[in-house]
Amino acid sequence: MELNETLQKILNNAEETLDKMTGETPESRAAAKEKVRKFFKNMMGGDDKEAPEKEKDEKDS
Repeated sequence: MELNETLQKILNNAEETLDKMTGETPESRAAAKEKVRKFFKNMMGGDDKEAPEKEKDEKDS
């Protein structure tokens, strides 16, 4: 199993566990779930639209 598949399975299992524990719906956690996905994407070197702007700001300084 690839890293991306493993991380996706972890996210899905965590979501199911949270549903059972808290009674919340997936929609109520959509923003938090997206933040976690972006975190893993950034950690794995994924494309981040903010990165070039940060680099540009550092060069201007």
